[in-house]
Amino acid sequence: MRPSRVCRSGSSGRSTPCIFIFERSRTMRAHRSGFTLIELLVVISIIALLIGILLPALAGARRSARSVVCMSNVRQITLGLMTYAEEYNQFIPPAEANTTMGGVSGLASWHVVAWGFINDGAFEGTSFTGPSGNYEYLKDTVFECPLAGESRFGGYSTSNHRQNGFGINISIPGLSGDVGMNHSQQIVRVREPQNINTLASPSSTMMLSDARGYYLEYYDRGRAPNAMDAGIGVAGGMLAALGRHGAERWNMAFFDGSARVVNFSEVPGTPDGFYNVGNRLTPGQLLNHPQLERNTKLFWTGSPGPN
Repeated sequence: MRPSRVCRSGSSGRSTPCIFIFERSRTMRAHRSGFTLIELLVVISIIALLIGILLPALAGARRSARSVVCMSNVRQITLGLMTYAEEYNQFIPPAEANTTMGGVSGLASWHVVAWGFINDGAFEGTSFTGPSGNYEYLKDTVFECPLAGESRFGGYSTSNHRQNGFGINISIPGLSGDVGMNHSQQIVRVREPQNINTLASPSSTMMLSDARGYYLEYYDRGRAPNAMDAGIGVAGGMLAALGRHGAERWNMAFFDGSARVVNFSEVPGTPDGFYNVGNRLTPGQLLNHPQLERNTKLFWTGSPGPN
């Protein structure tokens, strides 16, 4: 700063004391118009800190939003399947069956069979497997989970889009009743409609779940979250789909039309030995086995069994 001397004369001609006014020099004013290096570093540090705090929160919010969309998809599918059952004498579509639709004939999964009940409009594909054989017509539809890329086994599949969505439960009695439930070949239950009129407690029986496949039976739940189930291909894969909504959770629907998030510990399984390849139980054996609890039988077959 530099002083400026200002002296004034009074009206009577008498002089008054001079005063000194201190002014900032132009160079100093110009120098102080910006930030110092320390100030810039402080601002940058604060911005970096805020980004570090906000980014995980934004990522979490985005993930939560996608999980909500997935649950909405589950509910829409469930409503469509229940509507289908009303039209077809209380049978939901088979997991896979020979059918003709829109001039296309062949083996089609339940997505196509119930397409018009779940989506607006009819199925318009030219092939039930898609032009490339990977069911790409399911991509970005209600049949895919937006978090399929988080599946613990394989992530998002581009080779088979049926692995990015949900599997329906084929353990409940089908068109052939006890014959199908007790048949050693799972394909029999894959190819027949399931009868929802047989369910003792629809709210306790699983209809569909997140899965790396398009149909499920009891052993696709797996022994434990860290033990892969046998159905990691098209035949189930509930454990393989874990990770979409958390390490041990699925979005799941039930035959009363409800849908909710279900933890691994809430899904009843069977004693460990029955998950071995040679010891698997058919749904009929599961229903009648004396060692298995009532809630296990209800969850998978819809019946408490004879005991």
